[in-house]
Amino acid sequence: SFSDAFVRFADRHRAAILAACTLAAVVGAFGTAKLYSDLRTDVAELLPESTRSARDLEELTARVGGYAGLTVILHGADPVTLQVFADDLADALTADPQGPVRWVEYRVDDVVDFFRPRLLLFPEKPQLEALRDALRARIEWERAHEAGRARGEPPDVTGPLEAIAGERKGLLARFPSGYTLGEVAGRNPGEKMTILAMIVRMAGAPNDYPGVLGFDRFVRDAAARLDPSSSAPDLEVSYAGGVTSSILEHDALADGLIFATGLVVLAVSLPVALYNRTWKAIFAVGI
Repeated sequence: SFSDAFVRFADRHRAAILAACTLAAVVGAFGTAKLYSDLRTDVAELLPESTRSARDLEELTARVGGYAGLTVILHGADPVTLQVFADDLADALTADPQGPVRWVEYRVDDVVDFFRPRLLLFPEKPQLEALRDALRARIEWERAHEAGRARGEPPDVTGPLEAIAGERKGLLARFPSGYTLGEVAGRNPGEKMTILAMIVRMAGAPNDYPGVLGFDRFVRDAAARLDPSSSAPDLEVSYAGGVTSSILEHDALADGLIFATGLVVLAVSLPVALYNRTWKAIFAVGI
């Protein structure tokens, strides 16, 4: 029968068969390690490479750079110390134009300078309608005034304009120092903590996991070299954002796959060992 012939063949060539199985196991282990080390959790990986969306995204990334970012949170010191440390860290991160950092966002000076003379150009629809009604009423009053039929005081037009400008002045006043600095809830109930947030943009595609790891390590090493404790004893640097989430997701996915692989090997090996009544039969799983 075929089974008897296979057993005789395997017995005669057991050394070659074991060598071939060992080689296949080594190649498989190498491929598995490479796969687990380059798991990509970016949403763009769901797109087939041949689709128009994937090609457009690749072209856009090559032209304007990646959109992956690491949020660096400075806290545990007074505002001036946080600002000085943020300036030093930004200089260190952007010192090399060919480095992994595309740009650093932590100041709003340019944004404020742009919007301040244009405060009246971005009203909401209700504000535009209120201004339209006020202007219409004022025009009608002026016509009535010329004809001698006007009654009462002229409708106020400056009020709606001041309302539009005032609301946006309040938004601009949220960052009086020019830094993205503010107070948030602290660790304890009722506690307030001053933080300064920095967004560090990565140069490169977000689905390049080795590049993401290198970028994350580059930013953390730059902050460590500045020695936050030398600026203030309690100054701390924390990290969040897309890059941190991507690394955590990658590690969690890799751990899950390794655990699942171990369970599968155990589930297959245990019946083989019990059936043959020897642990040596476990090596037959590879065959």
